Amino acid sequence: MQKIPYIAAAVIGLLLSAYSLIFAMLSGPQFAWIIGCSLLLAHILAAIIAIKKATNNKMVFAIVTLISPVFIVFIGAMLFLYAESLENRYLPDKNFVKICEDSELKYFRSPKLKVSSIHLDWAPMSGSIMSKYIIDSDHMFEDVEDNLIVPDMISDSTLSDVLVTHEISNPDELNQAIVNRGLIQYTLTVTDRRDGSKLATMKYAVDHSKKRACGNNTSNAIDLNAFITNATALSDVGNSVLISSKMQQNSTLDKEKNISDNPISVDFEVLETEKYSRRRVVTNGEIDLFFKEQEQICDSLLKPYRLGTPWMTFKKDPSGLKKIDFYTGFKFCGSNAVWMGDYVYKGDSKHFVLTKYADNGDFNYRIRILRPNNPIFDTASLDETTFHAADGVITFDWINFDRDSGVIRISQRMKIQIKEPIKRD
Repeated sequence: MQKIPYIAAAVIGLLLSAYSLIFAMLSGPQFAWIIGCSLLLAHILAAIIAIKKATNNKMVFAIVTLISPVFIVFIGAMLFLYAESLENRYLPDKNFVKICEDSELKYFRSPKLKVSSIHLDWAPMSGSIMSKYIIDSDHMFEDVEDNLIVPDMISDSTLSDVLVTHEISNPDELNQAIVNRGLIQYTLTVTDRRDGSKLATMKYAVDHSKKRACGNNTSNAIDLNAFITNATALSDVGNSVLISSKMQQNSTLDKEKNISDNPISVDFEVLETEKYSRRRVVTNGEIDLFFKEQEQICDSLLKPYRLGTPWMTFKKDPSGLKKIDFYTGFKFCGSNAVWMGDYVYKGDSKHFVLTKYADNGDFNYRIRILRPNNPIFDTASLDETTFHAADGVITFDWINFDRDSGVIRISQRMKIQIKEPIKRD
């Protein structure tokens, strides 16, 4: 019995199986585990059959058998998926039927004033959502769209007329690849931030692993764009809503909304510069007291918006809808105002952006300064312990530093002064 042809066939079969296993891993570890075990079993059976055929001088049959495991598993997987699709389409699922019975679409009232901007308020554990599912009569979907007419994140919800919140029933499913995600119920709520009234709610369910959904708000689709548009349109005018991340400069808007989401560029003055020939070492213990005091002041002004979200609301805001996002790089709480700083606002790493809010959540201003040049290899940031605002003037130290075992080592310190913009009525 010539061994070389059989060895070559076995190697080819193993290589084909290895490549198929790599592609199977793209669909998640569970699917890859099933395919891997199936391939292993197929190779063992193929080896047994090939040995028997080889001893009977049936070389061609034996060689084909050694190469065939990947093709046999592929055909088996296709037959299984086809049978599963038939089961999903024609056999009822109690969990799916039950959650679909809870689907709802309610429009409570139309907004009293024209809506000019909308903020999508996605909680971190809510994940992303598709904007449209085209569904047939058996609740199966083939076409999915992802083109929500509102950006996923607007940096400042206090500049929006309407908030759209999004929650899901089973956050653990987000750990799966989207094609493997099981049954999830989605709840969308539209709220008019200006008066705190609820405009509409929508509940629908999607099972990506079985490609089915329910809770249509149109004749053959779950269409989130249509839902948001209908919820925010004036019933007596019928105008289409303008949804954008920036406020339109509209004379009918109140003065808070006449402020653009884009920061105002301001100049800064360097009062003094101090360079250290030998880096000044600052330990964490030196700034602990400052942050404890800041925590107490911030707790008197702010409270968590919702469990699992990075946002805080203002205790003096009766609507409870004006929020700030704590993802930014700097926060300072004063007796009657809060400042938020961002080192990469909207991806801009050349400027430092500072936003001020009144203690009731009203937006005051958003300014930006060109970040001072820093020595090569050093990090540059605002020293929060030196931040001071009084009489329309802000001062702080801009430091250049590196870190070594949790210790800050400063190479340069610049005292910066900027003038706050005048708020016009």
